[in-house]
Amino acid sequence: MSDNLVNVRREADGGVAVVELDNPPVNALSVELWKAIGDAFTAIAADTDVRSVILTGAGRRAFCGGADVRQFLVLTPETRLERQRQVNAVLDVLNSFPLPVVAAINGPAVGGGITLCTTCDIRVAAATAHFSMPEISRGTAGGGGAFLRRLSMPEGLLRQMLFTGRRFSAAEMAHGHLIDVIAPAEDVFQIALGIAADIAKKDRASLILMKRAILDSEQSVGDWMVAYKATHSATAEMTGLDAGREGIQEFLKA
Repeated sequence: MSDNLVNVRREADGGVAVVELDNPPVNALSVELWKAIGDAFTAIAADTDVRSVILTGAGRRAFCGGADVRQFLVLTPETRLERQRQVNAVLDVLNSFPLPVVAAINGPAVGGGITLCTTCDIRVAAATAHFSMPEISRGTAGGGGAFLRRLSMPEGLLRQMLFTGRRFSAAEMAHGHLIDVIAPAEDVFQIALGIAADIAKKDRASLILMKRAILDSEQSVGDWMVAYKATHSATAEMTGLDAGREGIQEFLKA
């Protein structure tokens, strides 16, 4: 299927669903793309032939370039919260998705693109990919790093990402527990497919129960969605600051 923002196809005799972000040039996360992602995963969850999923990006420029910041320029603190509610609805779908998901990170992952990576169970990244959380310059709090903290990223590294917004390499992110496998860019999808296909050999009901057990055990450590949502008031206030709009304008000029 394709709705021009997300492409979905089947691999491994239909047992693996591939969800491909397709919002050129960098697969930026507009509200419309967020909704398309949520719709795709909701449909896949109901497909009894699927036993695992690959999440990747179309094109060669990026896995996901983060939020579509053009939409931020017209937001007020109030409409920012409404946008976040719409995004949260999709994150709830991804965070509770009943089947294993492998991220094939074929290029840079920025901001919300990193958040998408953290909702996956296993992450394969191109050696040339880079990762950043530039929210400090874009008028948002970046969830306070809640989704990265769930992966036990070293606190100093996490705070450096949030405070500086600078780019980090795939190797640095492997050290930070975000990336599980680093591969040449041309091999990323096939490696991810190998993992997903191996998973898809298992019984679907057993995979669902195992995923539920993993999510349940994670909640005993901390409720990351609650922690993430608690940062939204800070982001709403940041939306009203000139610094965020100026940062977006500078980014759009580059």
